[in-house]
Amino acid sequence: MIKAENPFDSADLVARWRANAERRAAFLQVATERMLDAAGVAAGAHVLDLGTGTGDTAVLAALRVGPEGRVLATDVSEAMVRAAAETASEAGLQNVECRRLDAAVLASLEPGAFDSVIARFSLMFVD
Repeated sequence: MIKAENPFDSADLVARWRANAERRAAFLQVATERMLDAAGVAAGAHVLDLGTGTGDTAVLAALRVGPEGRVLATDVSEAMVRAAAETASEAGLQNVECRRLDAAVLASLEPGAFDSVIARFSLMFVD
């Protein structure tokens, strides 16, 4: 069986998403804060970020959970996972793990391992 190429696994796409990070953050700030509040993302929490993209939301969650919490930032695109790891590193965060994972296939994750699950601008891409 031939697997289709992932349209999100592109250095050009990652570069465009990173270039628009500030604009996207400003546009989505209120909605993102409401999502994090509604999900109960707070100090010490363990958070799963589905479709992290370049890691913007994972970084915001990691700042909220602090050093006692952790964030698993996932994306189906290896290029986006690398970008998310760079974003977390540039923010000086040690509590973010970035992993390639298809949001449609979460069976590899331990049940009950997360206090919150977040997804910003990603669920419409899940088959």
